[in-house]
Amino acid sequence: MFIILLVFISTFTAMDINNLRNGIGGYIQRPSGMLFTIVVLMVIPMVVFDLKGAVEVWVTIILEVVYITFYTWVYFKIKKIREERKNNKKEGK
Repeated sequence: MFIILLVFISTFTAMDINNLRNGIGGYIQRPSGMLFTIVVLMVIPMVVFDLKGAVEVWVTIILEVVYITFYTWVYFKIKKIREERKNNKKEGK
């Protein structure tokens, strides 16, 4: 089950990053792999590791923070690259 969830997370994240690189959508994609991944990350501690109560909540929070931090970092890197390309095109004219 864990491997299947990781495949889904990886696939949807890769699709989102590809959409960001191609300038499709904004920070939150349409259809949103980011939102799907956040929901799956909430399920992992409960389903895969059989955690309950406060431990489940803390593990979920940690997974969410790590994922959103990674996604935001990638978003700003891609945004910076796109802006540099745009500025280079303007300077070249």
